Amino acid sequence: MKNLKNILFGGIAFLLVSACGSNDSELDPNIGTHVSAIIKLDHSLAIGDEFTIQQQADGENQTLILDKFKFLVSDVVVKTADNQMISIPNNVAGSLIDLSKADDKEIQMYLTGIPNGEYKSISFGIGVSEEVANGSADEQSKLFDLAAADMNWSWNPNSYIFSKIEATNKLNMMHHMAKSETEQADDLWIHIGKKGDFDGYRTVTIDFPQNITVKSEVSPSVHVKVNIEKLFTPNDGASVYLGTPSTVDFADNYSNIFEIHHVHPLNEAINLEDVEMDMDHDDDSGDSGHNH
Repeated sequence: MKNLKNILFGGIAFLLVSACGSNDSELDPNIGTHVSAIIKLDHSLAIGDEFTIQQQADGENQTLILDKFKFLVSDVVVKTADNQMISIPNNVAGSLIDLSKADDKEIQMYLTGIPNGEYKSISFGIGVSEEVANGSADEQSKLFDLAAADMNWSWNPNSYIFSKIEATNKLNMMHHMAKSETEQADDLWIHIGKKGDFDGYRTVTIDFPQNITVKSEVSPSVHVKVNIEKLFTPNDGASVYLGTPSTVDFADNYSNIFEIHHVHPLNEAINLEDVEMDMDHDDDSGDSGHNH
């Protein structure tokens, strides 16, 4: 049985932004640390929760205990109301999302340094694109550091693991059962990356239900539900089964797990320094309150 692990996630800090297209402009690197917006990722499961998955297409459901859920984020882009695409360098916005450090299943992504204006969506890559991986090492130094924490292959430490989900079959935790009763009880272990002809990199786009306005007086928040179970039984796409999981279908299904819930457009402005101070205080005290 795998040990349950606590996973750390730090907020994505958008400190430097470059605009794509004909109106490209560089931002002042001393723009400050006002939190432009917050993306709240509210997960359907926590580490240690139970969920079910079919053994195979015509098989019975198996009950599993979630041990690990994590993925690399790269190539973050926000879209303005007039459809300009603003890209954030991977050395700023690259991140490792790890569920077990969530606060009551919630992970908050703090966006800073975005120019004032209206925005309609955010997109990001699950994993690292081939173009980035084969590009400048300097421009992916943060991704290298993130991958060093359990997100690269032992046989090729220079190759990224894009996403992981691991879970223990509940039958394998029932030690009183005879071996014959549990020998077919598969655990879940899906690690996605790029190998041979298979490339598990996928792009996710989250459209806001209403435009959010970035300005100094507010720090709007967008609440997004993350339905982990839809990795296996999506509304659209192919089901993934326990015995012989399809890595292609699993990677494809990432686009199905994010669901916009609501927006708080007029939340009081906050600074990133205050957020980090609160996080440090929580780590010291062991408290873990949840603010909706």
